[in-house]
Amino acid sequence: MTPHSADHVRARVVDVRFDPQRVLLELDDGRTLSAPLSWASRAAQLPESQQRRWVLVDHGRGVNWPALGQENPEGALSLWTIEQDRLYEGALAVLQQADWDSGALSARDRELVALWRLEADVYNGGFLQFLGNWGQQDLAIARDAVQLIGAERTHTALIALQELLDPVIERDDVSTIDDVYRLIAAAAPTDSAARFDELETELTEAMEQELMRCVVSAYGPAPSDV
Repeated sequence: MTPHSADHVRARVVDVRFDPQRVLLELDDGRTLSAPLSWASRAAQLPESQQRRWVLVDHGRGVNWPALGQENPEGALSLWTIEQDRLYEGALAVLQQADWDSGALSARDRELVALWRLEADVYNGGFLQFLGNWGQQDLAIARDAVQLIGAERTHTALIALQELLDPVIERDDVSTIDDVYRLIAAAAPTDSAARFDELETELTEAMEQELMRCVVSAYGPAPSDV
């Protein structure tokens, strides 16, 4: 990844509008980013007059609708979330164009793909799902990327999980990720099994707290939709 200015993270929402398929956020840097209506489904059901009565959160990168009775400090619709999703979508589109050969991607796109895979799998199935689906190569890319972009807590949790699992993975009787699942399950309720659960929880919490902002700051800005 080539470091560059992160001025885009200071961009603020200046207008919100709806079309039949999307909600669009206009920013003060000239970009317009969109999200599916499902991301703001309750707001999409409001009369147009109330849709226009949105309010900015304090940092200017999220919006709430007072008519919905909500005061989310990050916004019922968050620009951070939209921009990260757009960055991931862009890297995945490049991967598809490369016939799913990640080796053909730039370092930046490889990192974004690995980070997307990490988030998608850890949130939906856990760390072993990510490792089983994508292996040590994507783990190494994601681990190095989170350090590079400043997600230190996430990096620390990944290192600790890798150090805990490496002795299991290197055993002679381990040939698939199912073997790793089996051995971790068989270890319960030993200290190593408890430690794995603790570290997996720490990884999930760290990602939730820091990864989105770090990804957007390091790899953005996401291109405008219009």
